[in-house]
Amino acid sequence: NYMIFFPSFEYLNLVCDVLEKEFSKIEDSINRKLIRQHPNMSNEEKTEFLNMFSEQYKGCLLGAGVLGGHFGEGIDLVGDRLSGVIVVGVGIPKITPEREILKNYYDEKFGDGFAFAYRFPGWEKVLQAVGRVIRTENDTGFALLIDDRLERPEYISLYPENWRV
Repeated sequence: NYMIFFPSFEYLNLVCDVLEKEFSKIEDSINRKLIRQHPNMSNEEKTEFLNMFSEQYKGCLLGAGVLGGHFGEGIDLVGDRLSGVIVVGVGIPKITPEREILKNYYDEKFGDGFAFAYRFPGWEKVLQAVGRVIRTENDTGFALLIDDRLERPEYISLYPENWRV
């Protein structure tokens, strides 16, 4: 069982539409299922989504969610319920007038307003998504981070020391 996190619902749906078409072309004995987070999910729909990640599920389950969304933070899928996560993007928040005010403030105060207004909040979303895999000291799994910006020094410096990169 795996989760893949996207920066937006638009991107999530674009990729999931392609994945569903490709999954349908594969002829083998693996039972593949793709489930998607969608905006305004009811509590029942959220519970149903999470219940799919049971240890009894036979096959390959891929859950798609949005960085910073309900499934990217605060859920526990311990043991074999989740083997890995894929994070697409760096989680940078949308540009808004309020966030630009923060950026300008931190530019004046520290000289790097972008980091405080965008990079750090985005990185927190990435860390939260990665944290869905390892919930106890006995859990194992992987995280695949997909974005060229993650090779830049300003992101590498944010990686936790225990990550093997």
